[in-house]
Amino acid sequence: MGFSETITVRFSEALSEGAYGLSLAVRRSGGPMVDVVPIQIGETDGVRRATTQQDIDASLEACPSPAGDDTALGTPLVSLAKANLAQRLE
Repeated sequence: MGFSETITVRFSEALSEGAYGLSLAVRRSGGPMVDVVPIQIGETDGVRRATTQQDIDASLEACPSPAGDDTALGTPLVSLAKANLAQRLE
């Protein structure tokens, strides 16, 4: 699965130098997908440790499902996509 959109991330200047993990959580009707990308802030030799299940769980907790239930997510998204397409096609 890939994204065709560019995602821009801005970090606080107060963020300390070091190795971090940038998490992307996507809620899908078939279940959530989480990807943690290692990033490096500043001039550091730090290395991000391997992603753990705890990292994935924390990402999902920080980004809860809008409906509170992944199984209910598919229908509203399909409706929004249809409405968006209809608007663009007039």
